[in-house]
Amino acid sequence: MISKNHILEIRKKKGLAQMEVSVKAGCSQSKLLSIEKYGFMPQPDLRQRIAKALDVSEGEVWPNLQTVDFPSAGGCNHDTNE
Repeated sequence: MISKNHILEIRKKKGLAQMEVSVKAGCSQSKLLSIEKYGFMPQPDLRQRIAKALDVSEGEVWPNLQTVDFPSAGGCNHDTNE
């Protein structure tokens, strides 16, 4: 999936090199480049690590990111012998 992000703007504003952010986020520089320049959408765990490396929220990096909250299974009754 391709998605607009603000990694470059935030990174430049904070004076961070791409390599520095990639090391802090635990990913390769080429992976960060693909995300930053070409808008590839990383998995949720990497999105969180990138935001943390930039010291901002995920929403600041990916403003159009919509998360899906799944309801808990607590209210479901899976008993077929009702």
